[in-house]
Amino acid sequence: NGSGAVFGASTDEAGGIDETFRAGMELMRTHVYSQAETLFQKVIASQPNYPMVHLNLGMVLFTEGKADAALGEFHKQQDLTPTDVRAYEAAAFSMFRIGRTDDAIGEWRRLLKANPQNTLAPLRVGQLLNQQGKYSEAAEELEPAVKSSPDNVDLQYSLGTAYLKDGKTDKGVELLRAAAEAKHDSMALNNVAYELAESNTNLELARQYGEDAL
Repeated sequence: NGSGAVFGASTDEAGGIDETFRAGMELMRTHVYSQAETLFQKVIASQPNYPMVHLNLGMVLFTEGKADAALGEFHKQQDLTPTDVRAYEAAAFSMFRIGRTDDAIGEWRRLLKANPQNTLAPLRVGQLLNQQGKYSEAAEELEPAVKSSPDNVDLQYSLGTAYLKDGKTDKGVELLRAAAEAKHDSMALNNVAYELAESNTNLELARQYGEDAL
């Protein structure tokens, strides 16, 4: 329900809250962040559970450089709308943008806990752990996701990469081959060729995929 009406409030009061929220959104759109923050805070003071106000306040606070306060607002929104991915994604991307990778991983894990069927969360966790060189931990995160979504090429690629870099060569090559041949576009072929060549694994297959990508 997108209505901001307050239970037990008059129509005029509810309409005033809606108008304040819309004004805050317009100020955010035009980058007048301090005033947008003030208006969103007014909405929260009147109706703490107003739809998506905590998400938008969090984005404003993050833009103003108030990362921890922003994270708090994202968490409030997650608690209010636990099945809506937007507050989880906003929190994760925000933490990643300022170099707080462990916090970003934690936010993706919050999403996965709230929505175990989500495939983006384990993918992002696996990618970030791979970037940190935590290959066995990445594989542990990705294995159940690949099992439940065996045709997801991005998950296959990330898990294959984790295996390859963790010394599980045969399993890595198998998954990377599956990912390359399922997608079979230039980017996928190039990516797999690069991983195989960098790890000095199956150079003939790397050469083949590199040529196919041309």
